[in-house]
Amino acid sequence: MRKEYIWNIAAHGTGAIVPPVVLIFLARLLNPEDFGIFALASALIIGFQAVATAPLGEVIVQSKDDNIVDFIWTLQSILGLLALLATLLLAPFAAEFFNQPELAPALSVMAIMFVISPFLDVAVRLSMRRIKFKGVFLRMILAPVSNGVIAIWFAFHNAGYWALIYGQLGGTIVAAIALMIFGGWLPRFHIDLNRFQQELKFSKQMMIQGVLRWIRNHLDKAALGSNVPGSSLGQYDMASRVGALPFTLIVAPISQVSYSVMSTSARSGESIKDLYILSLRRLLLVVFPLIVVMAMNTEGLILLLLGEKWLESQSILLLIIYTGFFAALVGLNNEVFKALGKPKIMTKFLVWRGIFTVPAFLGASQFGIFAVAVARLFLAALFSPINAYLASKLLNIRLREFLRYILLQPILFATIVAIVNMLIASLFKSIIITLLISTISGLLIVLLAFWFLDRNIFTRTIVNG
Repeated sequence: MRKEYIWNIAAHGTGAIVPPVVLIFLARLLNPEDFGIFALASALIIGFQAVATAPLGEVIVQSKDDNIVDFIWTLQSILGLLALLATLLLAPFAAEFFNQPELAPALSVMAIMFVISPFLDVAVRLSMRRIKFKGVFLRMILAPVSNGVIAIWFAFHNAGYWALIYGQLGGTIVAAIALMIFGGWLPRFHIDLNRFQQELKFSKQMMIQGVLRWIRNHLDKAALGSNVPGSSLGQYDMASRVGALPFTLIVAPISQVSYSVMSTSARSGESIKDLYILSLRRLLLVVFPLIVVMAMNTEGLILLLLGEKWLESQSILLLIIYTGFFAALVGLNNEVFKALGKPKIMTKFLVWRGIFTVPAFLGASQFGIFAVAVARLFLAALFSPINAYLASKLLNIRLREFLRYILLQPILFATIVAIVNMLIASLFKSIIITLLISTISGLLIVLLAFWFLDRNIFTRTIVNG
């Protein structure tokens, strides 16, 4: 188990490092308008995926039936083909609605993802189910590397937003082919609706949650697409990408492996309370200090990574970074609900959040990207504590336990990092040097925290509350 855990961390660690590096090159080669078109097209494609194919993959990890794999691939492929046809029909109307002529061809080409994704998604989910993360490692290496190489090559040859589209398609195709060859699984057509009724009920919950998560995570870009210029949407998208780095670099990898491990424990009848407490504390012990460093050095971050043309996004970036505090706090909760076979809890929660999110984003988009970023932060601050309460109640974690065993250490060391950052800023005039030294010092503080508080980082410990 420990070996596979390390494989997963290595997979997500390596795979998470490549996209930010690629983003640095693309941010300097492309214009905000290019990222704006790609952001809007991606938001719409992801919306289709949330309904058509993505929810089914979750079933592979959760189901107790080993024959579920081919059934899910078959359903994903059929639904993916239907989604492709629907997108080709609706793309011209979407371009007219958003007053973006470039959107129609972009959507038509990106829709190819619907028929490619099932091959990759099923293979990766199967690796997660078996807790064999070499397949995940392969996907996390090949997809971003090939994506980056293709996108940078086209961007260097003045392809504009097409560089981003070709990169995404190429990365997915390369990773899918590699997993087909080396992953030990080949797709087979299989339909048995009666046998997998329970799994389909679970996937129904995942589909509803997928739509609601799209509202939470992507409605902002869709709403802005019809209200602001493409360059402004591009600035907002870039701020969202950079501001979400703590989540994509740390929270997502840990949540992926946590879901697999917690599902295995739950299927065996074991309690996952202690595993959740340990995982979340470790997660926040890294993420909170990182967020502090980023929030206190936004200008240096933009100048160092992106260039001056992205300085317009500085205020947006700061708000997105603050939002990351709340996202990290509940970063494992959805995995808890799924692992315990109680996805309806998250569904009901997302419904209530969606009731507030839709009018908040649609209304704020009328006033520009800053208003939407403020609405995003407000919604996170309002609903994340409720999300945390639901998970704690399910796992029987008392408030005292949550504060003592989960929040105390991360907040303490994040405060230390903030104080050190202020001292560094007072000593150096250069914002770039301040950023670099603050990052190094923050990393050292986190390493010291683990050394003194949690040396056995891969050992499961029991918290007696």
